[in-house]
Amino acid sequence: MYIQYTMDQLCLPMDLEEDIPENHLVRVVNSGSYHKEKSKVWKSDIGKIENWMYSETEDTWTCPAERTLYFRKESKEILESGYVIHKRHYRS
Repeated sequence: MYIQYTMDQLCLPMDLEEDIPENHLVRVVNSGSYHKEKSKVWKSDIGKIENWMYSETEDTWTCPAERTLYFRKESKEILESGYVIHKRHYRS
């Protein structure tokens, strides 16, 4: 949805949904959209980190098969561009 504004306007509305009519097509499309995260196949894939449980107090990850990974060490990698990648290593 496009809302007309001028350069003198300081801010846009906080919630654009209040300007969308109740039966507008965008509401119908949004409510019926498919998200792969809701599918049984996606939820049962133990390779997806989103399906693992993280314990902040113990700093562990537990997979859906109930195997736990424990934090071991931190490392960093510096790319040719100078970008630094910080890594956390876990082990079962």
